[in-house]
Amino acid sequence: MRSTVKGHQITEITDGPKNIDTALTALSRSVADLPGADSLTKANQIAAEATSWPVHVWRTDLHAHHVKETPSGEWMQSGGQDFYCEAEVARSMDNGETADLHVDGFNLRSEGWAVSGGGIVIPSTGMWTLEIYGRMDGIVSTTPGRRFFSYRVDSKVHNQKFHIPDDSSGGGSSTKLIEAGQVVWFRCYNGTGARRAVYADVTIFKVGNPRLVG
Repeated sequence: MRSTVKGHQITEITDGPKNIDTALTALSRSVADLPGADSLTKANQIAAEATSWPVHVWRTDLHAHHVKETPSGEWMQSGGQDFYCEAEVARSMDNGETADLHVDGFNLRSEGWAVSGGGIVIPSTGMWTLEIYGRMDGIVSTTPGRRFFSYRVDSKVHNQKFHIPDDSSGGGSSTKLIEAGQVVWFRCYNGTGARRAVYADVTIFKVGNPRLVG
């Protein structure tokens, strides 16, 4: 038997005489509606041997159905798991300090997530909602000085700032296009005139897979 790139079992002449029913059964059992691909490289190998389009694969590393419409097109996710993670972050901050709130691990997560240097590695390209809600110890609504949560993706600091009014609540959410492999760091600024402890819950979940052409 010879195995094709899609996993189909084909009888070869070197196998010797075989019963036709046995050969057809082996072929039919090896034909899947969605051939498995454990990486982008494997998916591209399957597409390179395609004779009709679109090409469909099941990305076993991403737990998702991907489609390539034309030989020069890009892979698009059309189904699969919904990505979600949540974690807790804490840090003591000096007055005037902006700091990343490092994530050490997840409270809840779907498959595919990782932490790198305290940041959360995005597992799949798409539209993502980032949420952070938390508090800063020792302040009230009338405490002077700016204090807010924010975030950055890789080295780019985004403009959204989420005010922390007191020691019981503060935060917000933002939705952004983020690519697979980019890293999100949640951040905080303390300008209240004293060293403060900060505690927050962070959540990231995927909300869409836009087809971008420009």
